[in-house]
Amino acid sequence: MKLGDRYDVENLDGATLCGYCQNYFKGDGDMDTCNECIELAKSLFTNKYSCSICHKEFKDYKYSHNAQPVADGQCCDECNATVVIPQRFKNLGNK
Repeated sequence: MKLGDRYDVENLDGATLCGYCQNYFKGDGDMDTCNECIELAKSLFTNKYSCSICHKEFKDYKYSHNAQPVADGQCCDECNATVVIPQRFKNLGNK
């Protein structure tokens, strides 16, 4: 077992509790996150996403917007403000 690997419940001697997933893992005293959570965090911050309207890339998915009714998927701030929201208001007026 290497540093950061998760423990089975029966083998908790010297284990550290991961601050994210709350599973125990083999730590060195300085680590507070297991390897699986570290890799997940890296993938969330290094993936690039593309606006489904203008196709510009953006890094952080949590700051994207639902592009419906203009397109499927997510869109950037600019397209949300200039394309999606105006279209939603137009659709409300047509009802």
